[in-house]
Amino acid sequence: MSAEQVVPWADMAGLTQPAMHLDEAADQRIRLQPFPVVWRHEQKEQLQHAIDSLNRVYEEGFAHSGAILRGLNGKDVLSLIRLSPQAISDESGLGANAMPNRYHIERIDHRSGSNRSVIEQGSSLFHYVVMFKLTPGKQNELLASFDRAIAHVRQQPGYVSTSLLLSHDGRMAVLMGQFESRQQFRASLRQRKVIGVFAHGMFRRITASFRGDWTKPPRIRLYELAHVAAPRALSSEHTSRN
Repeated sequence: MSAEQVVPWADMAGLTQPAMHLDEAADQRIRLQPFPVVWRHEQKEQLQHAIDSLNRVYEEGFAHSGAILRGLNGKDVLSLIRLSPQAISDESGLGANAMPNRYHIERIDHRSGSNRSVIEQGSSLFHYVVMFKLTPGKQNELLASFDRAIAHVRQQPGYVSTSLLLSHDGRMAVLMGQFESRQQFRASLRQRKVIGVFAHGMFRRITASFRGDWTKPPRIRLYELAHVAAPRALSSEHTSRN
């Protein structure tokens, strides 16, 4: 049985929590969509709407898996959906740039040395996201900057992973990172080299300018995991017993 194969619900004792797997080597298409919230008290309603929408497209077979992240500032919700093969096939005839908010995974760095990242239901990992517009023709420079920058971030206590996503139209890029805790991430930002990465060192060279003037550094958005819709896998302990 494969790691992502769904098993009968009668045998729930040996199942892990639902988990969304991101893999640099796989041909994965990601729909990433932020939902701004004007007033903090409206975040709960927007969060439930995003969760219901994810569950619906997952049950309908449009999503292979997905996750909903809750903004810690109370001002936004982030929906992250890995499209199913059928959904990718259905969209292929429309052209790569026809559908908005479509991304592919360009880089994944994980402390284990693998090129994979996992978002698992019940995980207490802290998430940060940075979204920015790309200057045309700067993708190669972006990748080189990412490889240099991640060497500093990886050394920070509590670091887990960083994923770099590029939009299919080449206009947007997204950094998604995981730390063991919010406190450890904030502590990493007090390190001079890490400050240089996020404040200007990486982004200043590749973010789009407006009328020749550099925009402000992209804002770092802080999140906690709210919900995951994904296949359940057999735990290693259960597998060894059968």
